[in-house]
Amino acid sequence: MELKDYLRFVGRWWWLMGLTAAAAATLAFAITSRETPIYAATTKLLVNQNQGQFAQPKTTFDELRVRERLAQTYIELLRSRPVMERAIADLNLNMRPRTLAGKIDAEAVGGTELILVTVHDPDPRRAETMANAVVVAFQALERDLLANPFASESSLVVVELALATISPVSPNIPRTLIIALVLGLFIAMLIGFLRDFFDDTMSGGGDMQRRTGYLPAATVGNIGGPSKLITSRDPYHATSESYRMLRMHLDAFPSERALQTIVITSPNPRDGKSTTAANLAIAMAQTGRSVILVDADLREPTLHKLFGQENTSGVCNLLVQGGACSSLATYLRPTQIDRLRLLPAGVVNFHPAQLLGSEPLVALVDALKAEADLIIFDTPALLSVVDASLILRAADAALLVVGAGVSRGADVLRAYANLEQLGVSILGIVLNKARVALRPGQSHYSWLHSKAAKGGDAPPSARESDTAKPRA
Repeated sequence: MELKDYLRFVGRWWWLMGLTAAAAATLAFAITSRETPIYAATTKLLVNQNQGQFAQPKTTFDELRVRERLAQTYIELLRSRPVMERAIADLNLNMRPRTLAGKIDAEAVGGTELILVTVHDPDPRRAETMANAVVVAFQALERDLLANPFASESSLVVVELALATISPVSPNIPRTLIIALVLGLFIAMLIGFLRDFFDDTMSGGGDMQRRTGYLPAATVGNIGGPSKLITSRDPYHATSESYRMLRMHLDAFPSERALQTIVITSPNPRDGKSTTAANLAIAMAQTGRSVILVDADLREPTLHKLFGQENTSGVCNLLVQGGACSSLATYLRPTQIDRLRLLPAGVVNFHPAQLLGSEPLVALVDALKAEADLIIFDTPALLSVVDASLILRAADAALLVVGAGVSRGADVLRAYANLEQLGVSILGIVLNKARVALRPGQSHYSWLHSKAAKGGDAPPSARESDTAKPRA
């Protein structure tokens, strides 16, 4: 993965990271704040080299290792049961030897002959008393523990008496909070990674390329506002520019013959194919071409709602009449966009697959070709019903619309394979409803939009970008 992939990952899951880290820190603080404060008292001991049968000073490497083993021996003896029982008896503690041993940590200081004995207890003064009492108990029992009844001095010399810490050593709230934050971030990243690994849906062009191997011909953001016809409603919006870039892609598509009939379909419902078909048709009509937008989704027609038209008659009526109807023009509804007409789906009285699979469909397509420069068909989802496949047999090319967060990578691959199997020219894939970051030049369009909203004139470059404008 590249750095930008990691940044995209953080950008997608920052909210989960923050939420999990905050929850882990809050929980850790709630738990540690209820814990009993523990203080530590440490005494420093020196191993007396003149005592003990194993403690004669030597200079060889082997004897240095013997000294280290001797220091470890003293550490174990300091926490032995007889020493614990003697210290408990001396202090008159109501405590088991194992409990006292659990409070004691003893370690040798590396490179020296010093031993540190630390006792942890909620009472700092008692911790000091127990640490000193353990040393005294060991010294009293040393001859028996080391089997050296002739020793005149103790093998351990007290260098520093035990002194308790001023502040508790446990719980360490700052350290606990840092660990909790790191752990919360790790858990969030793990959840995000597993979610991305098992979730096959796409949120951007990088996801599509990673999951399908295809780059989108155009990436369109999610359209807000009451009207989905953003190319007409807000021509200076970045999404409108995305549709114009899609138009340029289709115009530059290499083909042996002119593309006059284009089918807009998608792998699954709710991918946004109808919105894409409508805005693409507007973008095409704005270049001066005569465009007919056909609502061939006979199962769930939508285009008449987008353009504020009735759906009393349309494709179904023409197919029943044989397709090549002399009164075709009467079924074509003018829209608020110059040179763009709509052919609604009409009321379905027969099974859609029977109507679309008949010869009248070919006759209807031929009749529409005689009426306009470009015909755009909005069809049902390719993987849901057979309707789109039937219409594709009479069309020049197909454009696949994939909804970000709707269709999975496997669905895109299946739909693309179906189009290839049908032998139709594939114009590309439109990634719809994507999270689109503003590119450097798109702030220019925001300025144009603001200028137009205030009644100002757009610059000549913007006025000349389209040869036809929506009607007032």
